[in-house]
Amino acid sequence: MKRTKDKRLIRLRECVKRDNIRVETIARKVGVTGRTVYRWIDGITKISPLASAPLDAFLAEIEAEISAERNREISRITGVPTK
Repeated sequence: MKRTKDKRLIRLRECVKRDNIRVETIARKVGVTGRTVYRWIDGITKISPLASAPLDAFLAEIEAEISAERNREISRITGVPTK
């Protein structure tokens, strides 16, 4: 796996590793093949300009879900409702 400075690929790797999201699900939502997602994660290929916008939208959606889950967990632990 090559090191990358592209923050989108770093977040994508974390999503696959941490959240146990299936690569096929990511591929379907972004509009590419599963093999393409594996190549991005492994650093073999770069994200194409056509796939860039759908990938950004997918990552934003995932980040929003993670943030909401984190807020629910904090609210549950502290007993203070979050906004």
